[in-house]
Amino acid sequence: AVSFQMGAVRLYRELPLTCPAEMDRVEEAAKAILTEKWNTCAVPPLPDLWIGTGGTFTVLGAMVRGVSWTDRSCMHGTRIEREQVRAIGTRLAGMPLSERLKLPGLQPQRADIVVHGICILLAVMDRLDIGQISVSEYGNLDGYIRKYLL
Repeated sequence: AVSFQMGAVRLYRELPLTCPAEMDRVEEAAKAILTEKWNTCAVPPLPDLWIGTGGTFTVLGAMVRGVSWTDRSCMHGTRIEREQVRAIGTRLAGMPLSERLKLPGLQPQRADIVVHGICILLAVMDRLDIGQISVSEYGNLDGYIRKYLL
C-alpha cells in the first residue's frame, strides 16, 4: 500500500477555488502528485470495475440520483461517468458556499472541500483511464472483513 498524501482538505488549503476555471489548477496539482508517487511504486494489474468509497463518492451518487445525501439506500451501485463527475464539479465550483449548503445531495461538512475531492477523482480517472466508477456505501474495512474474515 502506498499513501499519496493528497486529500481534499490538503488541496483545499493549498489551492483555494473561487470559480470553475480554477478546477484545472487543482486537477493539475493532483496529477503532479500522482505522477510523482506513481513512479515510486509497483503498479498492480488494473481492474475492469472501479468502486469508490467515502464522502466524495457519496456526494456524487446523491447528486446523480437527485436525492438527499442522507438517503443512502439508493446510492450503492450508482455508476457515474467521468463526464458527470466533471459536470458536477464545475457546477459546484461555480457556486458560493452558501448556495452549496442548500443542495440536498451535498453533505454540509463537505461543502467547502468537495470540489477538491472531485478534482482528485478526475485526476485519478484520467491517469488510470477510468471512464466510469461505481459508488459503494461500504468502506474498505467492510471489504477486508468480507474477504478475510467471513
